Amino acid sequence: MDGVLYIGSRLVPGTSGVMAHLRTRRLRIGFCSNNSSKSRRDYVEKLAAMGIESEEKEIVNSAFATAMYLKENNRIPCRVYVIGGKGLLAELSAAGAEIADSGGPGVDFVVVGFDKDFTYNKLMEGFRALQNGAEFIATNRDATLPLEDGIHPGSGSMVAALETAIGRSPLVIGKPSPYSLLRLVEQLDGEPATTMMVGDRLETDILAGKEAGMMTTLVLTGVSTREMAESADASMRPDCIIESVASLPDVLA
Repeated sequence: MDGVLYIGSRLVPGTSGVMAHLRTRRLRIGFCSNNSSKSRRDYVEKLAAMGIESEEKEIVNSAFATAMYLKENNRIPCRVYVIGGKGLLAELSAAGAEIADSGGPGVDFVVVGFDKDFTYNKLMEGFRALQNGAEFIATNRDATLPLEDGIHPGSGSMVAALETAIGRSPLVIGKPSPYSLLRLVEQLDGEPATTMMVGDRLETDILAGKEAGMMTTLVLTGVSTREMAESADASMRPDCIIESVASLPDVLA
């Protein structure tokens, strides 16, 4: 969603009209984001404030996907030390995970997502839990995220700090893993082969779409450029490139 439908709190021009048009065509619409700072309910409210209709079942972000991964793999109940925002805490709690307030003994997982209040103390607590045998999970590895005033450090920078300290890599739940996309398609009773992934990042959105067996479209309102797409490896080269989501009806015509 970030960089495709909106940038920070600013809606990409033409987005609300396109979403309404797609609804009138009775096309199933899903919203997928690597941003773990919000819950699905938060996203419903944010989209509504921008004039975009949605339901929780139409949304999968990396916070919800991480919670579902733990639940579907019979890892709940468990104790989790979280470096992340309120949305990640809410989705993990809703799935039945116990949130640990420190990295002391008894922590089963350290989950790292976007945390605008990231501190050395949080890094140390996560490091301590991993030293004690906790498993390491990252909601995503996005190095940056687009906001109204430019590009900001993303979850990947926080994941990298802990990864460097502990000397081992996390299990990454969000894109480019196809898990979130496949979960969303399942929730919408769809099929990957008849689904189009529209995203702004080659290395996450487009790669995940291709891994999931979907058609892919890159919009140029976010991170990746046309030049990057045209020179990309085949695994990340989109089927279509459009200036913004406002041109999506032309692709679907």
